Amino acid sequence: MALLAIRALGPTEYGLYMVLLGIVDLCHPLSSLGLLPTAQQFLPEMALHARATQLRRFVRWLTLLRVAALLAFAGTAYAYWDTIASWLGFDAAVYEGAALACLLIVTLLGAMFTETLLESLLEQRFVHASRALYGLGRLAGLLLLMAFEAVSVVHMLWIDVGLSVLRWAGAEIVLVRQLRRLHPDGSREFHRSEVVRFGWHLSGAQVMNAAASPGALRAIVAGGLGVDLAGHFAFAQQLLKQATQSMPTTWLANVVRPMLIARHRSGDSEVVALSGGLLWKINLGFALAIVGMTSVGGDPLMVLLSGDRIPDGGALLTLVMLAGVALTQNQVSTAMMHVYRYSSLARAAALAALLVPVLVVLGARTSLDAAAAGLALGTAMMALASLVLLQRQTHRVVLDRNGLVRLAFALAFAVAAGVLAARWGLGAAIAAFLAAYALALRAVRPLNAQEFEVLQRIAGRPLGLLAWLVRPPAKPAHR
Repeated sequence: MALLAIRALGPTEYGLYMVLLGIVDLCHPLSSLGLLPTAQQFLPEMALHARATQLRRFVRWLTLLRVAALLAFAGTAYAYWDTIASWLGFDAAVYEGAALACLLIVTLLGAMFTETLLESLLEQRFVHASRALYGLGRLAGLLLLMAFEAVSVVHMLWIDVGLSVLRWAGAEIVLVRQLRRLHPDGSREFHRSEVVRFGWHLSGAQVMNAAASPGALRAIVAGGLGVDLAGHFAFAQQLLKQATQSMPTTWLANVVRPMLIARHRSGDSEVVALSGGLLWKINLGFALAIVGMTSVGGDPLMVLLSGDRIPDGGALLTLVMLAGVALTQNQVSTAMMHVYRYSSLARAAALAALLVPVLVVLGARTSLDAAAAGLALGTAMMALASLVLLQRQTHRVVLDRNGLVRLAFALAFAVAAGVLAARWGLGAAIAAFLAAYALALRAVRPLNAQEFEVLQRIAGRPLGLLAWLVRPPAKPAHR
């Protein structure tokens, strides 16, 4: 979608469209008020052990509070639209999409919240299908607009609103059906004070994390460097978003988290700690591969992806992808805090997120690359702060430092191979990087035997095809 949209709209219109979507993104954590992490934390266990009436009441109140918050934020954005538009650098008086952007706050974020509830109930298949269909629908709508030569920001927003309404309605129907199928055993009483306390702590964390959200940073760049460069920044963010869809934090977190919560509640803390460290390492391995490809691809890769709209964006893309590495690693640390119910710790760790917009603002005074460098540095400091705070607690994650060093050697070798092959073109550079990375992983074997055993337990079946990544246990020294 991003690859086609920037070609169809052009830099200025694309920048305007993405800044408007950025406002919607910004409202996602701001309007959560701790409801999203509360659902992710308590709903899986309540589905098994709460009373049926308590489970339905919990979902009902979560939904009502979420919709009320979204309506309040959308109304406030519309009421102060002139001020917002003036700061972002476009004329609100002649812009027709204000109401559509505010409506999208309600419809799209409402759909995403209902899908979060479904994920907490392990209804993964529908959620993945819904997200895929939404993306395909947006793409089909854009192609239709291009066919009729009617591409505009307003028309694209109409498509987004219509599709998000359908997405929300479908998710609500499936949620009601899922709740009717559930028959929890009622063996545990969930106290209101416990739920409210957890949500209260996480509401503060989410407000602070909102300062480092993609939408907030996009708005900062638009205000400091203009809508055109905000479009360049947004395009790199969209590429990062697509890349992170393949990350374990995306496709494993909502499956593994309920399992880890159950394990922790049963007292099996060793397996939980090993699983957290394994997820941290696997995610890092994927993320480093993406950063390596963008670093060896450089400007030619950005030119290819943007259709010549962004000629000198290699450094921008690499810096944004580096920020993505830190961001996804931070998500693992934060998820483990939720598993261990360190809600106050998550709020304290979120203070580091306030550094990100400060560094981006300072960078935006100079150039777009400097703003991206501020983003990378800020997110790295945020991720480090979260990990350090987690590792100082009684329950933590087990990090295989030997394996992490081996991963670093594999990346360095692959980047060197890609740089050397770059003289033969972009395709040769990326192919050489991927081949060298695979060979290096085979040589360094970043997984240890304990991690591999945990990985097979999570998968529920033998994973012999991955045995080449596992190093043999160290032999005891002979005296």
